[in-house]
Amino acid sequence: MIVGVAVVPHPPLLVPELVAGAVAETEAVRRACVAAGKRLAALSRDWLAIAGDPHFHGLTSADAVGTFRGYGVDKIVSLAEGAGADDVDPGLPLPVLAAGWLREQAGAARVVVQTIDPVGSVNDSKRVGERLARQDRPVGLLVLGGRVEPAPRALRPPRRAIRRLRPGRP
Repeated sequence: MIVGVAVVPHPPLLVPELVAGAVAETEAVRRACVAAGKRLAALSRDWLAIAGDPHFHGLTSADAVGTFRGYGVDKIVSLAEGAGADDVDPGLPLPVLAAGWLREQAGAARVVVQTIDPVGSVNDSKRVGERLARQDRPVGLLVLGGRVEPAPRALRPPRRAIRRLRPGRP
């Protein structure tokens, strides 16, 4: 059973060690993402994450440990508390690494990450969603967005809807 949802981006700029020259400039988005993660961890310390990745489609179990070495810094992250750094996978995709980093920052116990083809079929995405919805234990759902191009105009919400979603607005 999904008990809460957090939606965050997953660019490497969230990890301060990866943006040495721009830590201050990226602090606001990092702080907002960690706050969202902490709210989700307060609902459930057990997370499922979903993200699009054009090169890796599948489930990454909570026992995985990876590194941001491919992004310039050998920052190791794990998908579960107490996971050892003995068997680091240097090939984990960015969304999986970001989910592990956010899990650590937010205090969640574990995260399992499902990556899907961002241009895959609607039916494939529907099947993944149905499987996620059938969880028999309370879990938080972490949605990692990585697309930076603007959505087609037909898919964009009206500006007035966006204004209503801003914090501090009625």
